Amino acid sequence: MNIKLCQVIWSNNDPINNDSNNSNTFESFNHLLKIAHFNYPIKADMITLNEIIDDDQLRLRLKRQFMRMYRYYQNLDGTIVQTPVKLTSCSNYYNPTTFTHKINQINSKNIITIDGCEEFSEDLLKIHRIHPYYFKYNFSSFSINDNVTNMKNHVSLVSQLTFDRLHRLEELAIRWLGPMSLALYLTDREATLLIEYITNSRVLQNRTNIGYHIVYVDGKFYPINLLRNIAIKYSVTEFIFHIDIDFLPQENIIDSIEKSINEHFIQNNKSQNICLVVPAFETFKNHLKLPETKNDLLKSWEIGEILPFRHKIWSAGHMSTNYSHWKFSNNDYEVQWSADYEPYVIVSRYTTMFDEIFIGFGWNKASYIMALDALGYKFIVLTNVFLIHLPHPPSFEVFRYRMNSVYKSCIDKLKLDFIKRLAKKHGVQALKYLQFRKDLQIN
Repeated sequence: MNIKLCQVIWSNNDPINNDSNNSNTFESFNHLLKIAHFNYPIKADMITLNEIIDDDQLRLRLKRQFMRMYRYYQNLDGTIVQTPVKLTSCSNYYNPTTFTHKINQINSKNIITIDGCEEFSEDLLKIHRIHPYYFKYNFSSFSINDNVTNMKNHVSLVSQLTFDRLHRLEELAIRWLGPMSLALYLTDREATLLIEYITNSRVLQNRTNIGYHIVYVDGKFYPINLLRNIAIKYSVTEFIFHIDIDFLPQENIIDSIEKSINEHFIQNNKSQNICLVVPAFETFKNHLKLPETKNDLLKSWEIGEILPFRHKIWSAGHMSTNYSHWKFSNNDYEVQWSADYEPYVIVSRYTTMFDEIFIGFGWNKASYIMALDALGYKFIVLTNVFLIHLPHPPSFEVFRYRMNSVYKSCIDKLKLDFIKRLAKKHGVQALKYLQFRKDLQIN
């Protein structure tokens, strides 16, 4: 086999543009790569003059030297290799016309351009590096193609998070023993620290049913719905339970959810589009012993330690769940969609995905629930389960939204565009969303 070694110079001068004639446009030449060899070219320098050293000592020195180099490159930003390249010593071997332009991948994305929101549009153009199953994962115990014999393997908890929320994983893993699919938005350096965190965690180190899927940081805004879709894509069960990482479920909630899935989906032969709603609550106390049963929660609710989620500052988000009815009901009940409704739900993994035009903060989950409603999904509130939101400082995206009027305006424009597309797709069924759009324009 003839192997050609080519010197590659990565240029950081200009970003990728749409000019296909630009000689600096990124060209894919991965199929030329046969062997990647990490070698140290000056091994002789590892040994001083007249020094006697055996092979084991030399191997140890080389190993240490390699690890120093490895850690150095490990901490660099991997996006530097996504910038334009030029090959300096392979002009006779490298033919640009034989390769597919990466830029075509960017152009093929269905991107919404919003006037006055160029920063949003730029982020939507990005193609993120993704590393699924970053840590060991056991696929053998269950599969989405298996018959349902063990309900514990039939629902996955899916979520997304950043490095500053990593501490939530142990708490969550203690309470949810079933499979999880987590999309983490990390830098290269943070990804290496994730391995250290998992391997040193007594709770996480032996959990092989948690899929950690890295989406590497690239861009100004948090790509929240892209992350959610990644978590869905790499989940391994037929049903998924959407939550945000600052929520904790009651202990053993999976047992109750399994029974509800069996009642509403399995026994019903999944003939109806159903969405199971898990009521969300919140506490503002940092060291509160969380209730484990509905009766315990009702007692905490009575004295104000636990309250319906965001009922004072954003009641529209969960108002349709009808907490006053939930308080006294033992039977699951159906509720209707309302504007800005954004509950945490259990659905089939084969339903619609989250719309990735929503990045940063604002309406990223409400748009998903609206899409489910447009598809004719029934919202069934479960009366024997709940989530509790734990206190934490506002994220940077929330800060941006609250302080930047342009940011808010861009999110509103994305809302309007989404509703227009939904109305165009669903016709008469979507008339109520058009009325909601008018209300937005008035406000």
